[in-house]
Amino acid sequence: MKTLATLLLSVCLTATYAQSGTPAKTTPTSTVTPTAPVLSDKAKSLCKEWKLISVESFDLVTAPTELQKGDIFNLMENGRYRLIYDGVAEGGTWTIDKANVWITMTSDAGVVKKYQIQAQSDTELKIFFRDADGAHNILIYGPSTKAK
Repeated sequence: MKTLATLLLSVCLTATYAQSGTPAKTTPTSTVTPTAPVLSDKAKSLCKEWKLISVESFDLVTAPTELQKGDIFNLMENGRYRLIYDGVAEGGTWTIDKANVWITMTSDAGVVKKYQIQAQSDTELKIFFRDADGAHNILIYGPSTKAK
């Protein structure tokens, strides 16, 4: 009987305490939508889906491996990117320096990568990339033929 009385008292006190606090403050949701970055014409020309066509490492150009066959480099004008590298997909935001040489990509997980544009035309994009092992690679991309 004591246990039942103690339990009832505990429940009543908990309910009373929970109702006596000050109401939680709500923070209004921001109505500001992020604006797309201002891009130069050269930076805008990068904004498309590029498909990996070859890799250059130590002056040796090779075709993509089985793991790399679906790799893409996709920069979007709204400041987002989509990347598939060695078969692993990621997304995030990207910026480019004023000289249109260094692309900085920050994944949604917060990982920052830097790519240096070596050459660019309508049919080819060569970017320098240092992988996790510190090896220097040049990734050579061509425009994706995938329908948009």
